[in-house]
This record gives sequence, C-alpha cells and structure tokens, in this order.
Amino acid sequence: MCGIAGIIDSEGFPANKLEEMATMIRHRGPDDEGYFTWGKTREDQFFKGSDTIDALGSLPQLNEEKVQVGLAHRRLAILDLSEKGHQPMVDPSTKNVIVFNGEIYNYKEIVSELKELGYQFNSNSDTEMILKAFAEWGPNCVQRFVGMWAFAIWTGEKLFCSRDRFGIKPFYYVQKEYFAFASEIKALLKAELAEPKVSAQSIVQFLVHGALDVPFTNLFSEIDELPPGHNLLVDRDGNVRTERYYNLNDHIQTSSSGDPVVQYREAFEQAIELHLVSDVPIGACLSGGLDSSSIVALASQRSKGTFNTFTAAYNEASVDESGFANMVNTHFRNVEGYECRPSAEGFLEDIDRLMEIQELPIGSSSIYAQWKVMELASQSGMKVLLDGQGADEVLGGYYNFGGLRVIELLRSFQFRAAMKERAALRANFDLNIDNSIARAFFYFLPNKLQRMLRKQKRIGASLVQEKHKHLLEKTKTPERGARSFKQLSLNSIKFNIYELLRYEDRNSMAFSIESRVPFLDHRLVEMSLALPTEQKIKGGWTKKILREAMAPELPEAIIWRKDKKGFVTPQGEWMEKIKKHMIEKIKWMGEIPVIDGKHFIRQLEQKQTGAAQLSELFRVYSLVRWMEIYKVEVN
Repeated sequence: MCGIAGIIDSEGFPANKLEEMATMIRHRGPDDEGYFTWGKTREDQFFKGSDTIDALGSLPQLNEEKVQVGLAHRRLAILDLSEKGHQPMVDPSTKNVIVFNGEIYNYKEIVSELKELGYQFNSNSDTEMILKAFAEWGPNCVQRFVGMWAFAIWTGEKLFCSRDRFGIKPFYYVQKEYFAFASEIKALLKAELAEPKVSAQSIVQFLVHGALDVPFTNLFSEIDELPPGHNLLVDRDGNVRTERYYNLNDHIQTSSSGDPVVQYREAFEQAIELHLVSDVPIGACLSGGLDSSSIVALASQRSKGTFNTFTAAYNEASVDESGFANMVNTHFRNVEGYECRPSAEGFLEDIDRLMEIQELPIGSSSIYAQWKVMELASQSGMKVLLDGQGADEVLGGYYNFGGLRVIELLRSFQFRAAMKERAALRANFDLNIDNSIARAFFYFLPNKLQRMLRKQKRIGASLVQEKHKHLLEKTKTPERGARSFKQLSLNSIKFNIYELLRYEDRNSMAFSIESRVPFLDHRLVEMSLALPTEQKIKGGWTKKILREAMAPELPEAIIWRKDKKGFVTPQGEWMEKIKKHMIEKIKWMGEIPVIDGKHFIRQLEQKQTGAAQLSELFRVYSLVRWMEIYKVEVN
C-alpha cells in the first residue's frame, strides 16, 4: 500500500513539483520515497528524497530541472521489505517504469506462470510481477489480477494506468494542457495542478441527496476519478483515453450444482487466505457483527501468532457492540482485542483533521468511529488490517433489502410467502419491517413524487439559499435504490460501497495502515450475486448463506444476531453535546456559499431524533467545514 503521483507536460515542469505532491501523501508511505523523470533530450533518471532508504542513498537528489514526465512514490512496505521493492521500479528488459499502490494477492501464481514463459525476477514483490505481466500481456494483464490496485506504467511513449475492479484504491487526475494524477486530491491541489472549484449545482445536489447523481465523481470540478474497472492511456502530449476492462454485471456467475453453502464457504476461505499474503503482521477491525466476526474467525485460524482485533466501544448501550466483539475475541485462543472509545469531544477536536484527510464531506459521525479504530491500530504497531466492507451490499444485509424481498414476493403473486417473510423479518431482524418495505417501495414511485416526498422528510432542500433555489429542479436522485434485489446490490456497490471504500482508504492511510476487504474478492462477489435471493434472505434472516457457512466457527449469539449496527456512534447524544460549538462555528464563518446559514442554525437548535435527520445535519456540517478547510471556490 502506497501513495503515487505523476505529471506529463510536453512544455515541461520543474521536477521538484513531484516532491510537493509526494509530501502531501507521505502518510500513505512513510517507509521509503522515490522519483523518476523523463525528458526528450536525455535518458531516464531516478532520484531520492529525504525518506529514501539508506541502501539507495547514492541516488541524486531531485532538483528544479525541467522535465516532461515525472513519477513519484511513497512506500508502505508490506511485501519484500528490502530495497528490491523500492519504487519507481524499472523493468531492465523493456525499460518500462511503474509506480504502484495496492496489493495483488495472487501474484505468486502469476510469477510462476511468467517464469514458465522465461521471465526472470529480481525481487519477491507484486510490483515487479505487474511489470513483467504488462510486458507479456499488455493492458489485458489486469484481467488476471486478484486484488486492489492503482498504478501507472511509463513506456517511453505513453502512460498506462489502471484501477481495480471496485475502486478500493484511489486514482485522481487532472487534464488541462498537462496531465497529472495522484492517490489523493490534496496532492493535486497542493502542487497547484488544480484549483478547489465546485459548482453551485453540485453543492445543491449534495445538500439534497448527500451524493452526486453520477457515480465515481467528486465535488471538485477540475478533478476527475478513474472509474473502477477502467484503464487509462495518456500520450506524451497529455491526451487521455479511458477503457473499461471489467463490468460486474457481465461476470456474475451462473448457479452451479452442489451445496451452495459449501461452495460459498470454500470461496470465502480462499479469499481470506489470499488476503493474508504479507511480510508484516495482519489484524482486523471487529465490530462484533457477522461480517467482521467471520473474517476474524477464519483469519485467526490461519495466523501463526497472536491475531489482534480493534473495536470501537461506547458507554451508551444502544450503540455499544463491544460485548459481542469480546465474545469473538475470547472464542479464539490466539485473538487479542483492543478497544477505543470515540467521544463527542474527540469528534470536535479531530473534525478539521478528519475533513482534511477525507478530502470530501463525510456522511455521518460513524466515519469518526472508524478513524479512532485506525488510530488505535496504529498505536498498537499494525500495518495491515482486514475489514468487512462489501458483505452487506452483495448479500443483502441492509434494511432496504428486507423490504425489497417482501415486495418481490408480492410482485410475483406469492402473497402467503410475502406475509410469512414479513413476519419472520419482524421477528429475526431488529427493524421496523413496514418502514423497510416503504423505503424499498419509494423507488417504484415516479421521480417527481420521489422528489416531493424527499423534500417533506429531509431538510437539505430547505437549506439552499433563495438565489440558488432554481437549482433544486435540476437535482437528480442517485440510483442507490432499485426495483430488484440484484439491481439493488449492483447499485449499492456502485454508490454505497464506493463511498465507504473512500472513507476506509483515507482513515486507514492517515495512520499508514493498509486496509484489506476480502468480501470484495471479485470472484466471491460474482458468486454471491449469482445466488438465488432465498440464499440471502430467508426465514427473516439476512445474509443467510454467510450465517450457515460460518455456523461451525462462531458462537450462536454472533451467527444469529438480530440487531445490526456497524461502526455507529451515539449521534443523538453527541449532537446535544456539541451543537453549541457547531452553531458558534457557523456564526463565526459568516456568509456560506449556497447554504442558508441562519436556517441551518435553526435546524441545529431543534432536537432531532430520527437517525436520517441526525446524519443529514452531521453531513451538512461536514460540508460547511470542508468548504472552509479547502477554501472552496463556488461558481
């Protein structure tokens, strides 16, 4: 796991601008630093920085000389900890140069295949494997990879870039009279390669819906994201072309014969084993829910020593899951658990730093809970953590999946089965099932009616300044919901999981931790989406196949938990504690672009009880703080 950046400018740019970018993402890779530059009139050159390992101390220092192509790398050493894993890395045969962020978990298998084809290797790193695979198979090499990645390869003629299938690893870029890319937005802004401009329409869209309507985009007008499952080609003049290499909908496996529970268990075990490839210790985030507990169960059994887990705990019983986490920790002999206790006061103290790291507004205060878990893991010396992102999206673990399951049965005229499932969900899933059905039915309504109902229940539209009210008609509802179980999963991966992965990447890398998500092994995802709905929700139990697959490994109280929380915080209690400070901060800021600050203060002064409204207030507050921290220009 690392940080990468680069520039292509046919007119030339000062080489030390690369160092500006790398410095902004040092937290992504404090273990090593390296640079590569290219110019039409001389040979390739490699340079060191202040954090470059001693073994490469003879490299020259980066200077202000003008170059046309440059690559920067910050390394978090996970595989092959020696200087042989240093980047930028060059392939001696092709002279191709790579900067790579991520992990290719099946790299050993690909190395074996390449060795049979005659390739020789100098290191035990997946980075070198990518270079050789690209030499052999070209852009199609990424089809063979199992893992998470964002990388760029300079061939002397063009820059080939790629991002993993689900966007686990970030890749931002700017295309002007030059092309520039980086792992984080702040690197592009710091180097003045992009300006922090945001359209008023985007602000209004975010206020109303909490997200833009186009997936894989961000609020900054000048900064694009390479979509998941895409490659990108840039020539010497900075011309950009993107190509899609993976479409999940085209790869959903067909149902096969045999016991689906056994097949799922085998696929899950394989994903866990691959995600344990590392030359440093691995631990896990543990909420006490089914997903993270399942990961701990299988990963700890395959760990040679102590396996550490990290949990957010609270004094408020309504959100505290530490009892379940402790149950998992004590169930396995080699597991040792650690706890942190996020607080409202800590949230206030850390919010500006959190917003700076996240680079975009956050959806709720739960992101802060994850931040504190990562901080705890860092203090315990961890460099790699497993996390349970993805299971809810592909196996139907969220509330709206339960409601949609009932609706699908009704639409197929299975009325008795629908009423039976509704009753079972009420008994076995701690939720208001009728509210869940209503939320699912919302996406069967005409768009105009959806907008009207949303306006009645949410406060976002009312916070838009009068002079910008006309932009409300142009807002579009992001396709987060759907009318079928399969499409809801696909949309959840496209919108929900993509957003959660950004939170996870920034929170973990802020503390120089590599976060891995085994539920998003693409083969496991493809298999899960192909399962019949009754394998996911049946008898009122969500994620039924995962429960059955893990029943032999975990306590019954974990397998058959009825409540669902996740990394939540006591938002209601926190709001009452910190709203005075929030109000004072907004008053101090004065005029806020697009947002009616006075009306927002009135909303904060009221006591909000609904979880959606509380999250909305936190989201708007984070938007306000983000606009100030990043000195956003609204146009």
